Amino acid sequence: MKLNTPKIKECVLKNFLECVETHEFYQGIFRDISKKPLLIQDVTFDTCIFENIDFTDIKLENVDFVDVVFKNCDLSNQRFDKKLISRVSFSNCKLLGTSFIDSHIKDVSFLECQVEYANFYGSKIENFKVCESDFRWTTFSEVLFKNVFLDKVHFEEAEFFHTSLRQIDFSTCFIEGTLFNYTSVQGMIIDMFQSPTIVRLLGVKIKDDLS
Repeated sequence: MKLNTPKIKECVLKNFLECVETHEFYQGIFRDISKKPLLIQDVTFDTCIFENIDFTDIKLENVDFVDVVFKNCDLSNQRFDKKLISRVSFSNCKLLGTSFIDSHIKDVSFLECQVEYANFYGSKIENFKVCESDFRWTTFSEVLFKNVFLDKVHFEEAEFFHTSLRQIDFSTCFIEGTLFNYTSVQGMIIDMFQSPTIVRLLGVKIKDDLS
């Protein structure tokens, strides 16, 4: 699939606290921030790399992301509702309970991430790549998907309601217990071993002994 990766050029190591004070997060590399309650609001993270950062005590409010790389970061329970997330990669990150309601997500990838209990309600998601990640108990309701690649993603107990999955390949993913509504599953791609999950959803009973 065609995915525009973050355009990271001329980034230099910067002091995180100084950037908080100046409201300038541009062309910076940020690593191992000491734990301190902080509020970051009304800014754009533009052309940045964040490595080994725990955002637990950092509140991100009204923050957009353009050309950003997150490596080994914890962004759990952050709220990115109605925000722009463009050309962003998450690698080995935690986003437990993170909210992306009504957000615009374009050219975004997740690799080996924990994204359980996240909420993507009403989001527009285009050019989306997810590999070897955990999206259990995550909500995709009234989402508009375009150009999606999935590989070995855990979707157990996740919800896909009023969201077209046409031509999206789930054949390597784990969907036991995933909740779909009838319109969502039309045209989605699965393998033969996943078919009982979808058949049961349609109210069809599978007879084990056909003799």
